[in-house]
Amino acid sequence: MHLERTRRGSGTTASCTWLNQHRCSRGPTALQSERVRIFASSLLDLWDRMYEPADIRRRAAATLFTLATGPFRVQSADWPGETTDRISMAHRWLESAHRVR
Repeated sequence: MHLERTRRGSGTTASCTWLNQHRCSRGPTALQSERVRIFASSLLDLWDRMYEPADIRRRAAATLFTLATGPFRVQSADWPGETTDRISMAHRWLESAHRVR
């Protein structure tokens, strides 16, 4: 992902997609997951300073809803659970958007 794109409207959606895809990932080791969590958190802090924080969180929720069917499309063994996890994460983003207003 090219961070300069986050300055334009469609880039923020792409950034939220990246953020959510990495949060949804179940594959990395615990150390990799921690590194991704720290990096994602630092990106969110940066984006909160660059953009409206509630808008970033609403976009993140919206992109998660678009990613929610991914486990079914690839026929993941636990696609119902993974889909539910993504929808739950989208709800948490929306709740977070209400808290940062």
